[in-house]
Amino acid sequence: MQGKNQNIKGFGGFTAAIARLFCGCEKHKSGFTLIEVLVVVLIIGILTSVALPQYEKAVEKSRAAKAVSALRTIWNAQRVYYDTYGVYANDISKLDVNVEIPSEFELVETTKRRFLIRRKEPYGYTLNISYEDRNGYCWADASVKKDSDICKSLGQSVSNGISVYGTLWQD
Repeated sequence: MQGKNQNIKGFGGFTAAIARLFCGCEKHKSGFTLIEVLVVVLIIGILTSVALPQYEKAVEKSRAAKAVSALRTIWNAQRVYYDTYGVYANDISKLDVNVEIPSEFELVETTKRRFLIRRKEPYGYTLNISYEDRNGYCWADASVKKDSDICKSLGQSVSNGISVYGTLWQD
């Protein structure tokens, strides 16, 4: 009986090599098996599913930080306006400030008590300045986790079960 690496009876040379390839007499391994490829794809999918939400949180926190910076700049201009005129401006155009509110946010009408910047969809939290206590706040509906998480990440927060208030700064 001949070994696996021997010529197959009746075949010789090149033809024998082809016969060994098709009959499984010699294992010829190159490339990856389907199982190996599927395992790699599965691992990449798991890593992506873990990393993507964290990345989205970091991006949103960065956007919120830009808005807080704009709000702080507006607050400083409001203080100058108050020192000059004895009242707070209810229109941003009256302030001597050139501030760009990030496009993901909208400026909401101001009142005598506060100044608001609201996050556009899909988020719903609001950043505001309270003129009464001179603090900056973040407000979110407590039932919307992504909004309340942003407020919690920006500063000290208090939740009453209905809403979350985060203190951005205290003057």
